[in-house]
Amino acid sequence: MRLRLAGVLLTLTLAACGDEHAAQDPADGGPPVDAASVPDAGPSPDAAPEADRRGQVQVLEVTSYWKDGNGHVMAAAYGTISARFLDVAEPRWQHQTMASGACRLFTWEPAFCQQPCSGICVETDVCQPWPHYLNAGTLTVSGLAVPATTLARDPLFNVYTYQLPHPATELFADDATVEIAASGDTLPALSARARGVPTIVPAIVDGLITLDNHVDHTIHWTPAPGSDARVQVTLNANNTMHGGPYLAVIECDAPDSAGAITLPAAMVDAFPGTTFWFQCLGSDCPPSWIRRYHETAMPRAGGGYDSLVVGSELRFYVEHHLQP
Repeated sequence: MRLRLAGVLLTLTLAACGDEHAAQDPADGGPPVDAASVPDAGPSPDAAPEADRRGQVQVLEVTSYWKDGNGHVMAAAYGTISARFLDVAEPRWQHQTMASGACRLFTWEPAFCQQPCSGICVETDVCQPWPHYLNAGTLTVSGLAVPATTLARDPLFNVYTYQLPHPATELFADDATVEIAASGDTLPALSARARGVPTIVPAIVDGLITLDNHVDHTIHWTPAPGSDARVQVTLNANNTMHGGPYLAVIECDAPDSAGAITLPAAMVDAFPGTTFWFQCLGSDCPPSWIRRYHETAMPRAGGGYDSLVVGSELRFYVEHHLQP
């Protein structure tokens, strides 16, 4: 992911209740109230290292698809703001196993540490310390299509969340300059700005794409005129238990002007089986997404960085049936 470096601003995907999709299962009757998304990234050559990111504020216009209890496809559009901050870079459960063009495949395997691990066993005999949430104080977001919004940290989940009241869906104008400012607490005060983006219009019908084995799959979208934004595609496989790591993730990142990202056949074949779930018990059945975005990175004193993402996102599902 290409980041524009600024002064001194993560999303944490831990195996815990309080992740993005645990807030409300779409199968229970509606789109989730966002906490924060799985970290986005891409093989952009001048990107700030993803492993150094410790916090993230996301300001997103979202269109989300799901199935109701009768299997009918439903959709909703809404604006959402979310933020989390940690003292160290997040652990990554999945490890890169394949890369091709704009895309990378990450897969998860259970890890075992022979010595007692006081943190997180992320690989065989590799123990990382537990990260701790930081308080950034009051977070104010301005430059929106609504009055400036002030968020306080949720003391239970240690996150900042806001969802634009229905039926309003435009959170920012296409050419807006969105600014954030945090008053500071255990994390020093910070501020950043990033430009808005037009709504992304991908060639995805009714919130579903189908991956065929042994065949490249190309996802198309209409580029915004003169855009210097980027587009990220994230495909999420399911997990084996609620709150557990996703079995695999495909992450792709390209300039908006490209208009398409191609998933190579070998990567498609290696991706676990998924479906457009309308009932989900015991696991999280996560959506995937395509996002047009601008992002600004803010280095922290002492190392690492936080980031501000302003984007337009469409959340969809993937049908991929494994063949013998």
